[in-house]
Amino acid sequence: AGSGGMLGAAVLAAKGALHSGVGVLHCHVPGCGGDVMQVAVPEAVLDLDGGEACVSGVEGLERYDAVAVGPGIGRGEETAVALKRLLTEWKGRLILDADALNILAEHPEWLVHLHEGCLLTPHVKEFERLAGKCANDFDRLNKLLTFAAQYRVHVVLKGAYSAVATPDGRLYFNMSGNPGGGRPCADGSVAGAGGERVGDGGCGVYRGVRAWDGRGFVAGGARDAGDDCGVVGGGDGKGLE
Repeated sequence: AGSGGMLGAAVLAAKGALHSGVGVLHCHVPGCGGDVMQVAVPEAVLDLDGGEACVSGVEGLERYDAVAVGPGIGRGEETAVALKRLLTEWKGRLILDADALNILAEHPEWLVHLHEGCLLTPHVKEFERLAGKCANDFDRLNKLLTFAAQYRVHVVLKGAYSAVATPDGRLYFNMSGNPGGGRPCADGSVAGAGGERVGDGGCGVYRGVRAWDGRGFVAGGARDAGDDCGVVGGGDGKGLE
């Protein structure tokens, strides 16, 4: 997670994971993020990338039970190549969020590398970049179910009432929270909750629970952060533009 100027995303994701009760947390960040992460999240095991300002690759994946990627990583060429390598080499539990989804939207031919261990957590705009523009909410939910089934993945569509689509055609809704839980910011993250939700989701998948339980944990994991965002954004749930 993270890149030059976007290290806050890595901090939020790490804190979300720790808050959820994950065991050993490894944070892979660009070289410029070493001091930031050591001060902000001293509990994490730091793994510095060879690139100074961006993520350019991850080694030793066999050490991990689950991997979450995307918050604040940017969409540079080196990072895109690193994501493709991760998709082709890592077949374990994988959460894709934020810029990881934006990179996939720019390289739709890479979607074939998704597998049943993948969990995608887009907000509405990120999902439309992946699946195409939606005429209305009904059309969006149909596209959500089709996408999850086509690529054999679970998708958490973040929003006031997050929708969880499964590869076998089921659709669930989390009725708690408010629009602050899924409002996109200027940088493509989610105001107040995006990075933390990824961390929460990583914990749920890490624990080895069965597929639906893990995704249900993700859908409910950030409702408090979403509520806070509604207040910070002015109390109307609009978050930040």
